[in-house]
Amino acid sequence: MRLLSARRAAPLAAAAVATALLAGTAASAPASATTSMTMSAPTPAPPAPGGRGTLLGVTTLRTLDRAQAAAWLTDQGFGSPAARHGFTEYRVTYRTVDPAGRPTTASGVLALPDTGRRTPLAPVVYLHGTTVPKDAVASATGDNYDAAAGPMFAAAGYAGVAPDYLGLGSGPGPHPYMVHAAETTSALDLLTAARTLTAREGRGLAPGIRIAGFSQGAAAALDLGKTLREHPVRGTSVTAIGAVSGPYDVAGAELPAALDTDQLDGVEVSFYLAYLTVAWNHVYHLYDSPAEVFRGRYARLIPTVFDGAHDYTAIYRALPADVTDMLTPAYLARLRHPTGSLARALHTNDLTCTGWRPAEPVRLWAAHADGDVAFRNSEHCRAALHASGARPRLTDLGGLDHQHTALTGLPAVLRWFERLDAARP
Repeated sequence: MRLLSARRAAPLAAAAVATALLAGTAASAPASATTSMTMSAPTPAPPAPGGRGTLLGVTTLRTLDRAQAAAWLTDQGFGSPAARHGFTEYRVTYRTVDPAGRPTTASGVLALPDTGRRTPLAPVVYLHGTTVPKDAVASATGDNYDAAAGPMFAAAGYAGVAPDYLGLGSGPGPHPYMVHAAETTSALDLLTAARTLTAREGRGLAPGIRIAGFSQGAAAALDLGKTLREHPVRGTSVTAIGAVSGPYDVAGAELPAALDTDQLDGVEVSFYLAYLTVAWNHVYHLYDSPAEVFRGRYARLIPTVFDGAHDYTAIYRALPADVTDMLTPAYLARLRHPTGSLARALHTNDLTCTGWRPAEPVRLWAAHADGDVAFRNSEHCRAALHASGARPRLTDLGGLDHQHTALTGLPAVLRWFERLDAARP
């Protein structure tokens, strides 16, 4: 999932902010409440003027011609992608809401191809993989393969719409990592802002969107598709979903692989479980003191290095190769047999593939040799969608590590989108 590879709120307060979020409005929790609740998937709604999806700022990041685009994408690791167009990439800031339904801002990118035509552009909403440093996202640097995915779609003729997610890029506060409803909200509100910016540029976005995602973003891609299926937005429809190496079933696939087998890399297990624990505590309240979940010096180190301001060198220097050295026996037992707020958080965020039938085609890519995200996640997702009547295809990328599933899988998603679009009347 990585690019290199407060007290519980009172029940009435939690219900109030969740209801506000479902209505697509912003509300503040009572002063005595925090944001520790189960965040429900927001119902998309056209934002009121000055509300969600309002465009706040635009900065041009780069303008590349066709040859420059091909060379730049190759430098990011995508080999020789189909760069048929140059593109202009913009940093976008916009209004959205946080996990408690309160107004906040977020950033992301919009990459528009230079097609030489003024016909509406087909959007691809791209949801990126795990990122800890606030400045490691597309709107801030753009110098990694995950951040370059949105522009890759633009170079092929699509409009690339890629949110940074809450708390990353220029967004304030902590990133609610693996809280899929928050990822969905940030994507929907960026799409609204992108339509405004595209219109200002004398272009337009077609109503049909393709959704793509890698790792953390793969699960978010399924959640976005599910949300739009259950709560349609006028003028927006989903035409296809392509997802690569997603942690779709943390409780049923990822945690068992991480804790009870040797199929995942030890330090990566420490990385993901540390990040997830710290991030979910902000939203779901997993602990009162870090010492309840982290052993010894890690109780001080882990919350500090996962604050968004530290780079990966500092983060990995603080991590042990064996997660049992970092987590308390009591917390390891909770992870193996979740109860309470942890169980509720896992259940809420493990529903991306279950209980719905996509009307559009879905394809999954993953690798059985992936040492970060267990292949069984994708098997469980395919089975859940199949049980609902869908017929998703899962492609095993074989012996690739996690990073290379992105470098191979995302161009495959692009080619699949192009084949689907070419076959449409």
